[in-house]
This record gives sequence, structure tokens and C-alpha cells, in this order.
Amino acid sequence: MKESLWQRYLKWRLRNVEIVECDDNGLTHRFRKKTAHLRWDDIEKVHAFKRDLVTIDCVCLAFTSKDGIIEIAEDAEGYSEVLERLENHLGVTPEWMLTVMFPAFEPNLTQIYPMADAS
Repeated sequence: MKESLWQRYLKWRLRNVEIVECDDNGLTHRFRKKTAHLRWDDIEKVHAFKRDLVTIDCVCLAFTSKDGIIEIAEDAEGYSEVLERLENHLGVTPEWMLTVMFPAFEPNLTQIYPMADAS
């Protein structure tokens, strides 16, 4: 039996859609054929920034650990859960979003964890 267009699309989507899953231990990032795991305790820094996609901006998070960097785009499945878990596990509140979002079409690289000491 020939595979339908819908079945082919679903297979393509599974290979090409960025997926992030979170739990109390950390996050799992899947994109294309690569999977990366990161424990909340192993996160050294988190940066937020934007990528200029010509007609829109894409907000991204970059998680740095001793093993490297994991970048998660706002259109990834599970991104909203990552934001919730950032607040619960690392104390990162959503105030950083306005700093990163404006002005438009600028990277606005901002370290959101650990926060700089206010003193």
C-alpha cells in the first residue's frame, strides 16, 4: 500500500521539528537526529536572544553547561514548559522578555541566569 501524503508529512515532521521535554530533573532537547539531556543542576548560564528571520524575530534560549550549549527556539514544542521550569528550578522570572523583544530585529543578547548581582 502506498504511503499517503499525510503519513509522509508526519514522518518528516518527526524528523524536523524541535521538541523539548522537561521534568523535575532537567530537560531533553530533540532536533533532527540529535538528542541532548541537561540536568537543571548542571546549567551554568542561560542567555536569551533573538534571531532576525527577515520578517519576524525568533526568541531563543541558550543553556550553557560543562558539556556545551543547547539552543532552544521559541517555536519548539515544549518551549512554554521550559519557561515555567526556568522559574521553578532556576528562579528566572519573565521580566527578561521585554529586554530581549525590544527593539525588534536586534539580537538583544541577555544573560538571564545567573542574574548579575544588583549590589
